[in-house]
Amino acid sequence: MYHPPSAFSPVQPHINLPNELLQHIIEDAWSLSLSPEDCIAILTSFPLVNKTFLVICNRLFFQDVQIPSVGYADHYLSLLRSPTHDEIQKGAVHSKLSIPSPHLVNSLCRSITFHMPGGPGYPAILPIQLYRDKHPMGQAMTTILYQINILGYTPSLERLVIQYTNWGYNDVFDHQRLLDVPQSVSSLELHFRFNTETPSRLVDSLRSRYFGRRRFGNWALPNIRHLTVTGGCTEFLLDTIQVCPALATLEIDMVLPLPQLAPLPPSLQSLTIRPPHGFILDKQATEKLQLTKAVLLGLLHPKSRRRLILRTSGADPRVLEHTIGICRNHSIDLIHIPCH
Repeated sequence: MYHPPSAFSPVQPHINLPNELLQHIIEDAWSLSLSPEDCIAILTSFPLVNKTFLVICNRLFFQDVQIPSVGYADHYLSLLRSPTHDEIQKGAVHSKLSIPSPHLVNSLCRSITFHMPGGPGYPAILPIQLYRDKHPMGQAMTTILYQINILGYTPSLERLVIQYTNWGYNDVFDHQRLLDVPQSVSSLELHFRFNTETPSRLVDSLRSRYFGRRRFGNWALPNIRHLTVTGGCTEFLLDTIQVCPALATLEIDMVLPLPQLAPLPPSLQSLTIRPPHGFILDKQATEKLQLTKAVLLGLLHPKSRRRLILRTSGADPRVLEHTIGICRNHSIDLIHIPCH
């Protein structure tokens, strides 16, 4: 006999999204600016939702790899190499977990992001990690890049991202973190972030006290064609450009006197300036940028196809028109992108 459901019976909602839409949602979540804690939460929870999530995550997590901790760095390295006979015998390879084979893990990888946390909550004396030659995540990053470079792992790796949180600017060059960047990598991103507890005067002091390390270095990264530096300082930016002599594009978030960057590598075709939200292109901003002087000093090489991209929260129409005229007179395409 049929009994109608009680009015007080809980109704379990069932949402059946198309796999394509579900994949886009997971990809969007994974591409956000994530903290190490966020990464770990996604890595350990999403694959457990259901089989569809597992299939999507298995491909996505090994295509755009994020290394949020030392433990995961060790785990990822173990997935890149073929298991030993002893590991198979001991059951160290959990085939029931549907982890892709080493061949697939290697072939899927397109980008690797290293999260480098410093300050409180991580081994450090000061609110900012100033200098430490044996920092656990620093060593983990160096180890992974070295093994990829020497052993030929991840042959399709194209993009390398290093995200420093509450760090000074010394680590990259003092510890030669970029020395073993694989030849396949053509895009390099270096991001420096500071949390709200970090005094702004301390960050300003770090930027003003950093002195160039690699202006006359004996190594370079000629394979890097695309460079992005955010949260950095002028001297660090110049050091990084110096070791990337074949750049095609450069993206920065600093509003600085552009003559300090001149001349940029002759290969450079596009310079993107993406200041923090709220930047208005007005007379005061152009006086700080000193675009005319920078162009005369060879900011962008005259033989290259040159583009200057400005992302701003707004612009004075007269100032914008004047800036466009300066660029046009020197055969530079100015592209202004309002960001609201």
